[in-house]
Amino acid sequence: MRTKVQILIQTGISFDVMYADDIAISYGELNPKDLRDSIVDDLVTLKCFFNKLSLDINFTKTSYLQFQGRARFEYFTEKSLNIKVFNNKIERVETYKYLGLLIDESLTFQKHIEQIKNKVTPMIYAIRRIRKVIGIKTAYQLYFAYIYSHLIFMNPLWSVAATTTQNFLFVAQKKVLRFIQMKSRLSPSLELFSENILPLPLSPQYI
Repeated sequence: MRTKVQILIQTGISFDVMYADDIAISYGELNPKDLRDSIVDDLVTLKCFFNKLSLDINFTKTSYLQFQGRARFEYFTEKSLNIKVFNNKIERVETYKYLGLLIDESLTFQKHIEQIKNKVTPMIYAIRRIRKVIGIKTAYQLYFAYIYSHLIFMNPLWSVAATTTQNFLFVAQKKVLRFIQMKSRLSPSLELFSENILPLPLSPQYI
């Protein structure tokens, strides 16, 4: 059995998280050499530990994600880290999927939101096509199972994305609710929501 390791390079507090067969390690060093040495030391330690358990690290699926944040450190380039462990080069990636959440190095969550868009769009138009032959209860069951479930999955994390980035999902949510409730596209948005049908947490200007 091989264990996949994902390295997250982050400015700030250091912590280790392990879930199933994936491990995410976060670092806060600002010096590239210290950062590289810490990563290599940890991976060597992990490999030795796993070998004792007849496990191994899959270095071909090991990569690191460097969080940029608002301040981009010019001296943190791919070459400056040049991470190698047992002759295995650890590649840098711009986006990584962890526990279903697409994390990008700038923490815009744009790709994650695009992923949600691709998942919910077909069902939105499927509901539109069959709405006249199904009841409103069935339509809402489809909505909660195949659309709303994606809209709220890890929402507290990706909802920090720019409002303009999230806006498509809010527009899509209103569109499918109009299909379900068989309302005109010009009907007031506020009428679509209730205590049980909550809008995405966007700015009131989009309601």
